[in-house]
Amino acid sequence: MVSSGYRQFIKEAKIVFSKQSFEADPDVLVVVRFMQDNIPAARLISVSRAVNELAPLLWGQHEREPVQSLSLSATPVTSVESTRAAAI
Repeated sequence: MVSSGYRQFIKEAKIVFSKQSFEADPDVLVVVRFMQDNIPAARLISVSRAVNELAPLLWGQHEREPVQSLSLSATPVTSVESTRAAAI
């Protein structure tokens, strides 16, 4: 889900995109799907934070690779100067 702050920025900047796509690491998506299927919605954030805190203890001895949790790629068609910048 796109944050409301990001949507507001896009609205104020008056940027029109022809192609938008969200991408996430496949392993992240596997974990997210597992969690959504097996954990009550009211506990998802608490459980994910707890796993984040435990992860170094459980798997800290292993080598680490970077993971892209979520990225947005978009191709702008038109861009008009931000209304905030125009007011300055």
